[in-house]
Amino acid sequence: MHQQKYVTQQGGRCYFRRRIPGLSTALSPIFVSLGTSDLKFAHTWSWKLTAEFDELLDSFLFMLEELPEEVMAWYMTVCLQQCLSDMRRQHRMERMTGRLGSMSTENRELARIAVETLLADGIRKAFPANRIRPDWSASTLENVMRFYRAEANAISNAGMKDRLAKDFTAITGKTFRSQEHLAQIMDA
Repeated sequence: MHQQKYVTQQGGRCYFRRRIPGLSTALSPIFVSLGTSDLKFAHTWSWKLTAEFDELLDSFLFMLEELPEEVMAWYMTVCLQQCLSDMRRQHRMERMTGRLGSMSTENRELARIAVETLLADGIRKAFPANRIRPDWSASTLENVMRFYRAEANAISNAGMKDRLAKDFTAITGKTFRSQEHLAQIMDA
């Protein structure tokens, strides 16, 4: 297995540790317990946290007003902890209900393609035609479009926007000052 460079072990426990590029080295790096001693789970979860970290970092690039480094670091830490909590709950439910791996490898890949397309192209009414691969079958295309529609609806509903705004304010103590701020947090 390829060594994940952001996984570290201390006292037999695994942690995700990553410094925020460009911030003062006086600030401690993001350090999140993965809640496991199993390196296989640690590596799997760290890949997801690395992607989440990069997305969060990108969301801060175009802010109108700079946020203090401490606020940005705390926000990213809390978001990564929430992401990890969601992964743990999902894994526990799959394990306890006997549905471990219930989503086929192919469907996981198609869901990943749908989410990556949303991130790259933004929210659209339908899956962009230029992203359709010529080797896809009709059922593969249907599944990608279903995953895309479900994710786009979840992101763009008013309840999600309200929840994101409340979560951001609760975590950072700051409020949105523009629609661009809300778009950046939605993108993260």
